[in-house]
Amino acid sequence: MDSRTRERKRTVEVAIAATATVVLGVGNRVLYKLALVPLKHYPFFLAQLATFAHSPRRFCSLNFFPPF
Repeated sequence: MDSRTRERKRTVEVAIAATATVVLGVGNRVLYKLALVPLKHYPFFLAQLATFAHSPRRFCSLNFFPPF
């Protein structure tokens, strides 16, 4: 593999990762809004539930994939 092919492959990987991040972020926001409909009187509870449900998963992923 020459350097141009590796660079092109890396560029494609970064583009795919960026696209996946945007798609997952938008999906997360849409699902949050849909969950807010039945809990319209409890937005603070839903925000706290989402935060505390997300935090352990995030810490676990950081444990398995340490930053370089």
